[in-house]
Amino acid sequence: MKTNELNLELQAWADGQLDQLDLTPARRAEIERLATSDPAARELVAGLRSMSAVLKANPPEYTVPAAREFYWSQIQRRIDAAERAESRVAPAPGGGWLRWLLPVCGLAAVVIGLALARNGKTLGQPEGLADFGSDESGAVVFRSESEGVTICWLD
Repeated sequence: MKTNELNLELQAWADGQLDQLDLTPARRAEIERLATSDPAARELVAGLRSMSAVLKANPPEYTVPAAREFYWSQIQRRIDAAERAESRVAPAPGGGWLRWLLPVCGLAAVVIGLALARNGKTLGQPEGLADFGSDESGAVVFRSESEGVTICWLD
């Protein structure tokens, strides 16, 4: 038999609750015999009974740091303060239309770039001279869509 189980059974005997345990009559008789004849068991039972008497004479006091109403009023004040802080947040400049304007402008720039590239022009390059070669090769290309002429100079 495990020592912890025996200690719990002796505690139940000391508290007068041995009948509530599901024990055979032989086991109950053995626990009663141990509690009265075994010196270690008698010492445990005496310690349990004295601890029970001390706890009954001096019950623990449970105190709440603040009254219930005060505790909940603090929580309500924190919620109200958080709601006021959220309402004080300034709206975005332009009243929200700016967040739609920026993507629309970006999309318009992409569409214009694609339309110009389709016509053979690129943004940032005027019609006429264009440098398609590297600086080391010295190649320069002249293109005129209106004249239908393309000229390449190689150095």
